[in-house]
Amino acid sequence: MGVLDVVTWDAAEFAYLRPVAEAPCALCGRVFPVGLLVAAHIKRRAVCDDDERNDLRNVAMLACSFGCDRLFELGHITVDDDGAVLVASTGGSLDPHLEHLKGRVTDAFHERSAGYFRWHRRTVFRGRTGGSVGGIR
Repeated sequence: MGVLDVVTWDAAEFAYLRPVAEAPCALCGRVFPVGLLVAAHIKRRAVCDDDERNDLRNVAMLACSFGCDRLFELGHITVDDDGAVLVASTGGSLDPHLEHLKGRVTDAFHERSAGYFRWHRRTVFRGRTGGSVGGIR
């Protein structure tokens, strides 16, 4: 797959995930114009098989470009088996923003996305996990 294939796939992905002018961020819940939302992969696209890459409704979610997408990508936040946001405390200046997200239940979590969130929690999340609940809730 070349660079153009990735760009084309991303364009199709955005067309599916952004059918309206405004939508909520799946992580913080705030509503933004679609230009300020990104298609955030719950399981990183690079490690998805073909079936997972095509499972857009479950492997991706809309996240805002005001921090939620990057916090999720870097593993500062994840989602537990109940759909609640978990945070990895940094002990620093990032913690007040993480506190705002902690425990918020996301609509992006459901039966078909649960495995992708589990992958993220086990592979990317910087906090501790134990059983179905981890980090600081």
